[in-house]
Amino acid sequence: MSAEQNKSIVTRWVEGGWNQGNLGLVDQLYAPNYTLHDPTVPMPIENGEAFKQFVGWYRTVFPDLHFTIEHIVAEGDLVAWRFAATGTHEGAFQNIPPTGKAVHISWHGAGHLIAASIGFTALIVACFVMARYFSRARHRGLAVFSRVTGLAFLAAFAGVTTGSSASAVVVPFYAAVLLAWIWIAVTSAHLYRRTDPATDAGGR
Repeated sequence: MSAEQNKSIVTRWVEGGWNQGNLGLVDQLYAPNYTLHDPTVPMPIENGEAFKQFVGWYRTVFPDLHFTIEHIVAEGDLVAWRFAATGTHEGAFQNIPPTGKAVHISWHGAGHLIAASIGFTALIVACFVMARYFSRARHRGLAVFSRVTGLAFLAAFAGVTTGSSASAVVVPFYAAVLLAWIWIAVTSAHLYRRTDPATDAGGR
């Protein structure tokens, strides 16, 4: 199958499946063992019937859901497409009750969320790695500070991943971000002043 034919299959699914809700296209265009990995759901969607339910759920939450293909490329059996999506939030989504507001999602926004998730996860890991280092170097205060920062940011990050915009979730997240910046500044200053790792490990 040519690259152009593969692109036409993707376009057909986007227009007919996502935009018009023709779930019968899943049986025509997807393999029975198709697996979808989507950041909005906790587990992979592992077959055609589950995928139909997933698309149907999305179209219930956003009844006027519409994808626009902004750019599409193909090489061999691989197809990639850049998109924008719009819809009206009429159903519960990730613990967020219906708002009736228009929603716009683009690949830029999706990329921002993915990059932020990677960065936040790296920060949490760094806190615990540095806590272990400080413990071995006998810097008890910095070790405790690192652990507290890591745990606080982990809890706050878990809260915002629910998608809730409640102040009980957003305010602690802002506080955790501020704490993380303070931790980065303190840790950086300490490491900058350290000149000899062997001396530092001895409790300097």
